[in-house]
Amino acid sequence: MKNVKSNSIKSLNARPPKASIRRDPIPAWAYLYLNQPSSCEECTHFQFFTQSCTLGNDTRWHLQAFQMAEYQRSGHIAICRFMEID
Repeated sequence: MKNVKSNSIKSLNARPPKASIRRDPIPAWAYLYLNQPSSCEECTHFQFFTQSCTLGNDTRWHLQAFQMAEYQRSGHIAICRFMEID
């Protein structure tokens, strides 16, 4: 019985998994020549007046200014997964 109690306490103290933004490598030719939406400003879920997402996502990592700086620095872009199905 002691093992059951200690296991339940361990599960209560377990940390939730960290959510991270996945940045996809984009070739330069694809970024320059393909018309692939990559920022919040190009999405239908973006509200320009409040700079927020109607789905409740954090927009600071997906705004166009941040995306351009990130791409120039690392060659990767954090594409919103909701934009893929929009």
